[in-house]
Amino acid sequence: MLKTAQNVEVSNKKLIINTCEQYKDEMTLDVSAYLKLLDAGDDIGGIVSSIHETVLEQKQKAQEAERQKMQVEFEAKQEELQKKIDEPAEPVFHTEPIKLRQDLQEAPQITRTLELTASEEQLDRLEPILKSIGIKFKVLGATTTEEARPVWA
Repeated sequence: MLKTAQNVEVSNKKLIINTCEQYKDEMTLDVSAYLKLLDAGDDIGGIVSSIHETVLEQKQKAQEAERQKMQVEFEAKQEELQKKIDEPAEPVFHTEPIKLRQDLQEAPQITRTLELTASEEQLDRLEPILKSIGIKFKVLGATTTEEARPVWA
C-alpha cells in the first residue's frame, strides 16, 4: 500500500513538472510552488487546472498589454499625421528664372483664347510668370464677379 501511495505521489509530481515544462517556451512557472501545494494535500486536478489558468491569465495580460501599446502607437501616429494635415503648406517660390527649352522657342506659335477667373492679386502674380516663360498675351477686357453673375428675372 505504501509503495502505491509513493508511486501516485511520484506520478503526480511528474505530472506537475511536465505540465510546467509544457509552457517553458512561453513563460517560467515556479514548479516548486505547485509541488508544495501537492505536499500540502491539494488535489492534483486542481493544481494542474491552476497551472493552465495561470498560463492563460498571463497570456491574456500580455495580449492586453500589447494591444494597449499598439493603440498608443496608433494614436501617436494619427496625431502626427493630423498635425501634418493641419499645417498650412508653404508656397513654393522659384529663385532662378525659368529657362525656355530651345525646341519650344522654335515651335510654331499658336493662339488660344483663355478666360481666367482670379483675384486682382493672382492676376498680378501671373503676369510676370507668363512674361518670364515667353508667353505673349493681351487683356481684352475684364469684368468683376458681380458683373459676371446672371441676373434672374
